Amino acid sequence: SEGPKDANDALRMQNQDGEIADFRRMIETADIVQHGSIVRFGDLRSKVRQNLSDHVAAAGTKFGSQLEGLNTILKGHRPGELTIFTGRTGQGKTT
Repeated sequence: SEGPKDANDALRMQNQDGEIADFRRMIETADIVQHGSIVRFGDLRSKVRQNLSDHVAAAGTKFGSQLEGLNTILKGHRPGELTIFTGRTGQGKTT
């Protein structure tokens, strides 16, 4: 028979003798599934090291000359990032 589809099914799964599933066996025999959105730590470490060593290439699109201080701190806006400007009423967020 096919294995459980998720952890909940595995917890509810019983064999013919009424014993619960053998999780160790399930984990040891599980297939490795590659997914484009899952990043391994080694890959992430390499990318961070690369960005630190070449910060000019890692810089994003500049915010403009009016926000040079922000450019200095954030190094511009990079794809996949969300920059939020917050402040109290009357603090100049619109300008």
